[in-house]
Amino acid sequence: MKKVALVFTLVISSVFAGAAYAYHQATSLPSWYQDTQATPIDPAKLQQNAAQVETKLRSLQTPNQEIRLSQQEINDVVTASVDQAIAQAQLPRAVKGMHTELQENKLKTGAVVDLQELQSSNLSESEQTILGEVLKRIPGINDRTIYIGIESSPRIVKGQMELDPNTKIQIGNLSFSLQEVAQKVGMTPAEVQQEINRLLPTLQQIPLEQASVENGNLVLRSREASSDFGNPSF
Repeated sequence: MKKVALVFTLVISSVFAGAAYAYHQATSLPSWYQDTQATPIDPAKLQQNAAQVETKLRSLQTPNQEIRLSQQEINDVVTASVDQAIAQAQLPRAVKGMHTELQENKLKTGAVVDLQELQSSNLSESEQTILGEVLKRIPGINDRTIYIGIESSPRIVKGQMELDPNTKIQIGNLSFSLQEVAQKVGMTPAEVQQEINRLLPTLQQIPLEQASVENGNLVLRSREASSDFGNPSF
């Protein structure tokens, strides 16, 4: 989670190297964030909802099964998964809100991140140095709150759900391809994609046949297998 945050921060630094227009676009916050501030998420309710979704996911242990997850169900399970990653990375105060939606046959998810809180989080000395150097390049940004998101079509690779190579990275209202992000941070597109995929809920030992977005739902289908799938991991 910390590595992903630093990757996106490096992208932000290159964005703000441009004109004032880019600054305005990159600091724009989504409308759902205002709604979240007005109605804070109940952590207990979130975990309860996520547990119900996990029960549906476990039904995929049976071969040739299909489940449909609504936008709200996806939002709950992804938010709970990222919350867990945030806690493990000791970044609880830096992430101010999470939101996931299914739009135009794509999965869109993102977080509002407080850069000032990120600086004071439990980063290693090298991570603090990288973040500090990046933010020095952007006067007035170190205490801003930024939206960072991804937009992708889910796919199945070796029985597991991943985001496709055409994934878009969103900073505020600005959108970038994996290739553009990779060039900005000195990584390959595959490495950037791999880091993002680490944040996705996984269904270990449950081979999937297909993942698609249909009529506002994420549809997951299990494939036929002769052996016991074991227990899922989220």
